[in-house]
Amino acid sequence: MTSLPHVLIVSSAEPARSAKAARLRDRRFIVSEAESIDAAADFVQSVTPDVILTSEILRDGDCSSLLRLFARDLPVSVIAPGGDAEARCRALELGADDVLAWPMDWRELSLRLTKSVSRWRGREDRMLRAGDLRLDPLTRTAFNADMAGVRLTGAEFEALRLLMRNPGRHLPKGQIYRAAVGGAYNADSRAVDLLMSKTRRKLRALEGPGGRSQNLPRIVAARGAGYCLQQGGGPSAPKPGKTGDSGPPAVSKGRGV
Repeated sequence: MTSLPHVLIVSSAEPARSAKAARLRDRRFIVSEAESIDAAADFVQSVTPDVILTSEILRDGDCSSLLRLFARDLPVSVIAPGGDAEARCRALELGADDVLAWPMDWRELSLRLTKSVSRWRGREDRMLRAGDLRLDPLTRTAFNADMAGVRLTGAEFEALRLLMRNPGRHLPKGQIYRAAVGGAYNADSRAVDLLMSKTRRKLRALEGPGGRSQNLPRIVAARGAGYCLQQGGGPSAPKPGKTGDSGPPAVSKGRGV
């Protein structure tokens, strides 16, 4: 790791928060503190930490609200009671990068925070690229060149990853189905068409003002030959209102890493 990791500790229990901060500073972390979700949001507006370490319960809510705010753009490690498996599973389902059963050895805490930072700092190297389109396998998010992103479902992610690994090639629907869903493909099914429609709708949300991006590839259908990912300037995706389209989804502003 090329620089000291910066951890933001979010906890409403001031004595415990200060003790964790002191221990982590001793282990060569840069540490900042926030006593609430609102305070953490204000802090991140001006300074972006490498990792957030949060208690499960906070003064103005629980970790679920904090995860909804930050888990897309930052690794969030949640401290949960050691015996509460339900709380740990819930935090992971909401996007926590790690869940720490407390109490925990300080060395283990330091190592797990360092691992979280390393995973996210290496995210850029792991991203698939096609023109201005980037696909993050860690969060199953598609980004444009400005790092505005849309979250994909598991099937959408696997289908898009297959197309991005085979740019310009028309892939048969059966191959896309097996990669995205698994199992036997029924040639009479419209499952792949519906999946491609939903994925194209999300990618259109990344095109920016005017609905165009010079270097953002598009998913293009070929009669009898499945689908391919074609570089910018190709045929447009179907307009909203066709094959389950209902307009572009909201786009979140991601953080470059």
